[in-house]
Amino acid sequence: MDLTTEQRNFCDSLLGEHMHKDYTLDIPVSEEFTLPNFKVRKGVLRPEKTSGLHFTHYLAQNPHHYKGKRVFDMGSGSGIQTIVMGLKGAEHITASDILPEAYQNTLDNVRSFDLSDRVDVFQGDLFEKISKDKFDFGVFNHPFWPGSPSPKYPVTKSWRDEGSLLKRFLKEASTRINPGGYIIMPFFSLAGDTNNPEIQAPLEGYKVDLLHSNKITYHNFYKMDFSIFKLTPSQ
Repeated sequence: MDLTTEQRNFCDSLLGEHMHKDYTLDIPVSEEFTLPNFKVRKGVLRPEKTSGLHFTHYLAQNPHHYKGKRVFDMGSGSGIQTIVMGLKGAEHITASDILPEAYQNTLDNVRSFDLSDRVDVFQGDLFEKISKDKFDFGVFNHPFWPGSPSPKYPVTKSWRDEGSLLKRFLKEASTRINPGGYIIMPFFSLAGDTNNPEIQAPLEGYKVDLLHSNKITYHNFYKMDFSIFKLTPSQ
């Protein structure tokens, strides 16, 4: 699946940014809320450099989505969404990522922020390792960009997929959400239609609502809309 020149250049810039060693940093999530000594492992997306930070800002400011609820965080990466939802009142969180480095990174941060009693972490393909329990709410910061990830760089699984992952997720997730529950997912408009929840979710029977959208610029060059969508499965 071919990328446009602008998409390809953006993905090349992502690869350059995410070839890093293990490190820790303080992540300001809002004016009054910072995640101190947050751990990021080699081979995991840097949360302060990606859509994850924008998504986390939204989650921190809107705890009504998950407070007191049973939640899943699919594709948890460094664990930043899990940590914020745990600290802001989720009853229980199930986090999962296919990459072993991301699984361990989420686990590291869950332990560091003393959330082990309310968070379960799994390594697997989507819901593969998760019990058949249902959830009230879910998040998935999925791969936005079309095409196949590079076998040489496993981290590219975090941002490239030919569209089958999103379709599989939507089919499986619809059976895992309690009545009245829903999923929220972010997206960059520059990534096109292939992995756009607003376009793909209705094809799988979801009602889609736009919760948030704003214009962003990356590297003082790439201009796009950052949007967050609410996906409600038909019950």
